[in-house]
Parts: sequence; structure tokens; C-alpha cells
Amino acid sequence: MPLTTPLTTPLMVQIPVAPFPPVPADMRVLDCLPWPDLKERTLQGLMDVCLACSPAGQTAFLVRLDQAALAKISDVEGVDVTADVLRYVRIHPAAHGWMAAGYPAIAYLASTYHVYESIRSQGCVCPWPASIPLWSRKPAADFMLHLEPRPQARDGRMFIVSNNELLPARHSVQLFDIIAHSIGFPEVPAGGNKEVGPAGVRVNVASAKDFLRAPVELSVWVSTGNWVFLCDAMRMERIALPMQVKGGAILADVSRNGRYVALISIDIDTGPLLAFYDRTAGRDSLRVSRLTFVPSQLSVADDGVLFVGGEQHGYRMNADTCVLAAYAYRQTPFGLFRLSADGGFLIRPCLVEEAQGLEGDIVLEDRRDSGCIVLPRVSPPRSYLNPWPGSIAFSVLNLLVAVAYQDGRLQVFDLQQAEGRGARVLMETDLPMADKQPLPCLCFEGLDRLHVLFRQCLDGRVYLARTTLCLGGEASC
Repeated sequence: MPLTTPLTTPLMVQIPVAPFPPVPADMRVLDCLPWPDLKERTLQGLMDVCLACSPAGQTAFLVRLDQAALAKISDVEGVDVTADVLRYVRIHPAAHGWMAAGYPAIAYLASTYHVYESIRSQGCVCPWPASIPLWSRKPAADFMLHLEPRPQARDGRMFIVSNNELLPARHSVQLFDIIAHSIGFPEVPAGGNKEVGPAGVRVNVASAKDFLRAPVELSVWVSTGNWVFLCDAMRMERIALPMQVKGGAILADVSRNGRYVALISIDIDTGPLLAFYDRTAGRDSLRVSRLTFVPSQLSVADDGVLFVGGEQHGYRMNADTCVLAAYAYRQTPFGLFRLSADGGFLIRPCLVEEAQGLEGDIVLEDRRDSGCIVLPRVSPPRSYLNPWPGSIAFSVLNLLVAVAYQDGRLQVFDLQQAEGRGARVLMETDLPMADKQPLPCLCFEGLDRLHVLFRQCLDGRVYLARTTLCLGGEASC
């Protein structure tokens, strides 16, 4: 599938609205806003300006506004999101005039606003009536059905099915598109190669995001000789690394920019070992540190900072010094401590010194401005099940975040609006497949569609299936 054509179709809700909102008289002064004012406005602030204008307005100002909107979108989604990328993205009918006038960034922000507001105002969920089976196989005779590998959501377009090391053909991995079927197999040779568990595998927490531009798809593998290598699933390439593990590798991660690789292995004599490698600096950058705790999660940021989660503490490590700084969790044995899929947030439980809240609250720690957003659990746990999150997904532009909890509850948060203890809960519901798979993976398609990937065990086979929740009302196909 070519990388030049964006796969996302984020704006699907059809709302009967006027082509352009009227321009209030007191807002006509916007035509005089200087360029620095536009650049300094927030994403929400730029949306407000876009909605107060018309494609028939002053050309010079609209050009500046479109440039400011594109800069803000690229700031959130990555510098590779250009005006050409936005021209291929499906937009709301109310924004077609902006696209026709040659202002794709304004069109996208205006479209996002209309869909976003419909979700906030309606607050309902419309599930598609049936799940769609995407993949199946017979389970291994000596492997329990409930221990079959979970789907791994890598971003809002793709998810991966990887075989567990105890299963036959453990060297294979299958890549899917959330809309279509299988789109490829990476060239990973047979003979005992295995993929190291992604960050979060031990506490069953997956993080996904819908990107306007597909990121590089890399995963960490270990060969029969215990040599570590990367697999590029899109280019079907195998990239050797000067890293070798002595014992069994349990956790690994690679930064989104592909520069930094970290791996945790268990050595019988020394215990957990953390190996870190900077591909740009080369072989001399390889560092190995001994851990004094049992790790549960591992994430690596684009700037080389490592985040390692334990049961009672999380740890942040600067790779230059290899010194671990501890975060003490509050009243929980739950080791959620990992980066979001785009590296912008550290996702963690509340800390000892933070205000009290309900069990199941989690925190998004913004790595760019050092602010924190609490995602409060607003309802008590169902039955005897755990109220902690099992999967987290971010929408385009990080406007919405969905959390699936281990008891089958789903909450969708508005990251632009805070109320009470934290981010506003737009909607909550019970996942329709909670009785079949209590820990599904989530991924957004834009703002209005939330894909739920889950495993079913039916008629002696293991199925990977998908159902889609339409947020804010029915979506058009």
C-alpha cells in the first residue's frame, strides 16, 4: 500500500448544517489580527477564528490563517503533515467551500470542529450491529485458549497479530489495516526468531493513536543466537543491531523516529538487565544497566529518555547518565507507566503526593509543557472485575482519548475541556464484547469512529474480530 496516500478517513459524521456560519459583526476585526497572534493561539482558538470567517473574506488574512492552522496541525501530528496530505483527507460537508477555495488546513479544522461538537452535544454511541472477523487459526494443543496473544494496535490504521514463542511458526507476524484485510508479511526468517513483547504486554495495556500520516512501523525481534534486530513491516526489511541478550528477552521498545532501541532481558545470575542502544551514535553507545525491580512496561521517547514501569513505582531514565528517577504510585499494584503512541504523553497512575480520587484514575503527563490531565474513572467497577485500564486510544490531533477498562467499561474523554477532577467524560458505555474478551485494543479513525479489536474463541478456533463504535450518532459510509 503506497505511503503517499493517507489511509485515514477521519471525518465521517454527516450533519445538516449551513455551508458557512454567519460572521458576527464584532468578529470582523479578525481580518486585522496580526500574524504573531495567529501563531500563538491554541488549537481551539484557531478553530474559533476559522468558524468566524468565510472563504469570501480577505485573501491575505485567509492565507495567514491557513498557514497558522497548518503549523498547528503539524505541531501535533508531525512535520510530514503538509497541505497536500490534508487535501486527501475526507472532510465535513460544511467545509467543502474552504477546500475548493484552496485552504485545506482551515477546511480540516472547520471539519474537525463540526464533528467534535456533534459528539459533545449528542453524547451517544451507535455500535455497528456485528463484529467483523479478520483473522483466525486453530490454537496450539498445549496452549490455553485464554492465553492466546492479544492483538497489538500500533496506530489508528494498523494492528499486528504476532505469534507467541510457545506456538508453531512463532517467527511470523501479520499486519492488517483497520478497514481492509491483511496487507503484508515482513521478511522475518524462520528458525526460532521471536518478537519481543511490546511495551505493556505484562500488564495488558495497549496505546494507539490515529495519525494523519502513517508513522514508520518498527518492531523488535531476537534471533536464535539471541541477537537483536528490527523489522520494518512497511519496507519488509530486517535491520541488524549490535545487541545480544544472555537470557530471555521480555520487553522491548523502539522510539518512533527509529533512533533509540531498549530491551529488558532476564539473566538467571544477575536478574533483569536493561540494554539501550543509540543507532545514530553507533556501537559505542550500547549501555547495559541492572534493574533492582521487576519491570512491567518499557517505553523510549524520541529524545532518548526511557520510561520503565514496575508494580509500585515507575522510573524515568536519561540515557546519557543511566540514572533512574522513581515515581511512587498511590495505593495501587498496577504498573501502568508508558508513553502514548506519539510520545507526547506519559500515561501513569496517580502518584503518592497527588490528590485522592477513585480507583482507576489515570494521568496524562504532557512531556512538552509539563502539565497533567487526569482521566477520572467516573463509575464504580462492574462486579468483581478490575477498574484499571486495559487499552487507551487517542484521536487525531489528540482531541479525544478513549479508555477501555478491564471490567469492560469504556469512557471517552474530551482533552480540550476540564471539569471537576479532570478531563470531561463525553460518554461512557459497556463494550458489547466484554463477555468475550475483557481486554480489547482500541484505535480511533478520526474523531467519530472507534474501532475495537478483540479476540474470540469459538468452535475450536481463535478469531481476531473488529467492531466499530460510531460516536455522536450514525456515521456515513
